[in-house]
Formats: sequence, structure tokens, C-alpha cells
Amino acid sequence: KKEEMAKVEAKKLNFAQKQLAKVPLVRRAFKMTREEAMINDASIFFRDGIRAGAFTSKGSMGPDEKAALKKWLELLAVSLPPEWGLHVLIEHLLISLDVVSKSVAEMNKVLNKHRLPQSMWSDSCKKSKLGAMKCGMYKLLHTVSLGIAEHRGGLNLVESGMVEHNKTTFSPAEAGDAIHDYIMYFVREESCRKDFLDSYDNCDYRLCHRLSESKEESLPDDWKQVSLWIWEVHNADNLIFLNTTVNKNVKSKGGKLPTMEQEIKALWPPLNECLVCIDDSGEWNEDAVFEYLERSYWEGPDTKYDKLLSFKRLHGQDFTAGGFIWFMLVGAVAVALIAARQIKGASTNHGLKRPKSTSVSVSDINRKLAEFMVGNFNVKKC
Repeated sequence: KKEEMAKVEAKKLNFAQKQLAKVPLVRRAFKMTREEAMINDASIFFRDGIRAGAFTSKGSMGPDEKAALKKWLELLAVSLPPEWGLHVLIEHLLISLDVVSKSVAEMNKVLNKHRLPQSMWSDSCKKSKLGAMKCGMYKLLHTVSLGIAEHRGGLNLVESGMVEHNKTTFSPAEAGDAIHDYIMYFVREESCRKDFLDSYDNCDYRLCHRLSESKEESLPDDWKQVSLWIWEVHNADNLIFLNTTVNKNVKSKGGKLPTMEQEIKALWPPLNECLVCIDDSGEWNEDAVFEYLERSYWEGPDTKYDKLLSFKRLHGQDFTAGGFIWFMLVGAVAVALIAARQIKGASTNHGLKRPKSTSVSVSDINRKLAEFMVGNFNVKKC
């Protein structure tokens, strides 16, 4: 009975949270911030990849898959922001790797001990044109690749004493290999893996020459290259999606091929947000792009995230307050809905209208600049 009551209470809380997300007056208290959404989606992609795993028909993980998982976990341990709670799960998986690699059941035992605060994708990934799984994949890859630069493959953590001296560290090239092997063996969604693996095997985006093999001799610019490589792959993916979508419309509806403006809008960062990301000749300014990546993917989460979204007991403290929060939520929703109706009525009676929204247009972008930008994202081979 207690378990059934707990399930009912959890359903009530989830329902209340969903309703509150629709109410502007109280939305900010429960809706994830951009940083929290990034952590949430990256964590879901990590968990789902591990859960699906690369188990053979006999139910166990092969030696290549097990080695790939070990390297991936070791890479995450020295590249993710230290404050991420995902480190607890990563360390548990590393310690029990011999056991969890034997079967899906053993893997799930560990995963179930470290449940995520949220089990659903954020709105940003739900609405992503690339799909939720690929959205989560890129959020995790951007964060990991930035961490490689921030921590010098883990060397900074070892030298500062933040981790054990025998912790595995990575050169830029070793980090690239670990990312490749994980996607090859553990990412099952074909749309997430095929283009990535093909570009890696073909040495696209200067890959065979840009990733340094050395840890000790790598310069700051060398450590940035993993992040810039992932950025180029992601941008190319955006263009592939655009061309695929437009080509389908061309064949079915007699539409036109992508315009220069459409291709520019598909690239990231947006020009209106990072003018310095393009130099005077129309080439990407990679130092500026890297700084933009840092601002976008290397920021800390709000400390209230766990308490507001998980409703879990931590150290004996019940954040649901015995159901009190449930009643508070219902009251807040009711008050907000009544207020909304009154405002709507007042707007109707007095003929009030909302101001029209404005947006930044890119139609006035210099054509020469545009040609350089799009040209830089054609497939490059060394």
C-alpha cells in the first residue's frame, strides 16, 4: 500500500509540475534554466546510451565494447564540470565495470541506484529539428570537448590535486578516439551515429591533422581543437538536415533548393549573437567561436535544481513536505488561472492588443561573407 501511495503522490507531483509549466506567473520557479536543461539532456543521452549498451546476443558485453565503455567513462570523469552529479554514477560504473558488462540486468541495477532528477527531455530538445536524442548527444559532446580544453585532458585536475594522481588523462587525439568508439558501440540511433562515424573515418574537418597526440607538449590552441571539431560536425549536421528537408520538399512539392539565407540561419553561432565570430575576410574566427562555446556550454547549474525537480528524499529530508507542496501547487495554479481569465476579460473589454514581436533579419548580410561561411562547411578532407 505504501508503494502504491508513493506512486500516486509522484503522479500528482508530475501533473502539478506540468500544469505549472504552463502558468506564466509561477513558471520560472519550476521550469529548467538553460544550464539545467543542458545538464538534464546530456545526462539522459548518457544514461540511455549506457542502458542500451552493446550487449551481444548472449547477454554480455564484448571485449571491444567493454574497453570503449571504460575509456568513455574515464574521459567523462576528467572532462565534465566537477559539480555535475553525474560523476557519482560514472565512478560507480567504473568500479563495477566487470559486473555491469556481464548483463543488461546488472547494468540496470547500478543505473537504478542513480536516477536522474528528470526522466524527460527538456523543451529545447523536444523541439529540436535534429531530434531529442541527437540534441542530447551534442549537448554532452560540446560539454565534454570543452572540458578537455578546460582541464587539459585531466592534467590540470591531477596537478591541482582535485583527482588522484593515477587518474587516466587524455591527449586531444586520445579524447577524439574515445568519443568515436563510444558512439560506434553504444549509440544505437542511426541518425546519431552514421554521419559522425563517416566523417571521422574520412578525416573530415582536418581531423587527422588537428588533434595532437601529445599531452605534455600540447599548447592551449591544441586543447581547443576537440571542441572546435565537434562544433564543425554539429554545424555540418545542421546543413545536412536543411538540405535533406528542402530536397524532400523540392521532390514532393516542386519547391526550391536552400537559399543562402536559409543556410546561414542553419549555422551556429547566429551572426546577430556573435559578430566577432567572423573576421573581416569572412572566415570563422575560431578563438571567438571557442569563447562563445564556453559561454553556451560551460556554465554551472542552479543549486535549487534537484530540490525543485526531483522531489526526492535527500539525507532524510522530504521536499514534498508530506504533501503540503502538492496543495500549494494546486492553489497556485487556481489563483493563476483566475487571474489569467480576468486579464483576458479586461483585454477584450478595452480592446487591448499585444505588441507585435520583432526579430533580427539576416537578409542584409553581405553576400561575400555568406559565401565564405557556407563554403567553410563543405566536407573537408585532409
